[in-house]
Amino acid sequence: MKNVSIKRYEPKQKDDLIDFLSLGLNWKDLSHKDRKEMFEWRYEKNPYIDKPLNFLAMHDGTIVGHRGFVVQRFSAGDGSHLMVTPCDSLVHPDHRKRGIFSKLVDGSNKGVSEIPSLSMFLSLSPTETTVKVTKEYGFHPIGRKKKLYRFSLFSMLGTEIDHQMINEEGSTRTVISKNVEVEDIVDLMSRHSDDGKITNHRDEDFYRWRFGEYPGDIVYLYCWEGEELVGYLSLEKDPISIFGKKIDYYSILEYGYKGIIHLDQIVKTMLSGIRRAPIMYYSFTRDLEETSVFKKHGFKGDESLLVRFLQNRYILDREGLPGLLLKPTVADAKPRDYFLDGLDTRYPDNWSLFWSDVH
Repeated sequence: MKNVSIKRYEPKQKDDLIDFLSLGLNWKDLSHKDRKEMFEWRYEKNPYIDKPLNFLAMHDGTIVGHRGFVVQRFSAGDGSHLMVTPCDSLVHPDHRKRGIFSKLVDGSNKGVSEIPSLSMFLSLSPTETTVKVTKEYGFHPIGRKKKLYRFSLFSMLGTEIDHQMINEEGSTRTVISKNVEVEDIVDLMSRHSDDGKITNHRDEDFYRWRFGEYPGDIVYLYCWEGEELVGYLSLEKDPISIFGKKIDYYSILEYGYKGIIHLDQIVKTMLSGIRRAPIMYYSFTRDLEETSVFKKHGFKGDESLLVRFLQNRYILDREGLPGLLLKPTVADAKPRDYFLDGLDTRYPDNWSLFWSDVH
């Protein structure tokens, strides 16, 4: 389509862009106020870049397309690297099939590649459409996306959560909370993390932005041994529609623990305190010992007839898609550009990811 230009977003376009995003699948059910809060959190408050990394397709002064990027800092070996996740790609329905999306991808990729500090494009929520499209742009598929669910028909009766619940076992005390204990979580995650893997840099900046300022509904579980935090897990509540009925659905965002027994205690407390809730566990890149804890407590994949039934109706994600898609930001990437501090990004065993990393 002629007379379409790709421009980086300017703050004066904020209201127009927030209105435009209402056309997007993940934005259409949000009020203008909620869209504004989500936009500000995802793009303006992001601590890893000075100016929102959004690109617009403009036609006669009107927004007809958008592609945004969420910047995150990942640690690899002794170094850290800024990576960008494409988000909220959208072309106005009246302007589709006119080549605008291709222009938008080309223009935004070029804009990102001109920022030397950004090392890698990283898509963590591939769909059948994004896999097909990104393959044309040189994105490399990594592993297979895997989720486990604790789901039952009783979920249709509604869920209950006990915010006052305290579970004591031996010398430990596990509680449910609405508060994010940033310093304690950072200390736990720094002492008991996946050293030697590529993982989000979970410092105070990360937690204050990703959790403290996030406008969504998050629940926290903390396992204490005296004054020491020995286990932590966070979940986000987000309603989904099943057979025309909206029910509360929880996604486990991330967790950390001193010993596997502490993870087990937290999962038990979660299931006792959040009753009848369907819960999703993102098991891609998680190790067998951790996954076994969740399976022990009834989490299942597509071996469950109910999970498979809901997957076949696109209520839950289907199995088989790549776990992530990536490509270096540099043009004409060479094999060496896929290495970060000696770690080959093309191997899923070199990654340690949580659902909190997905945008």
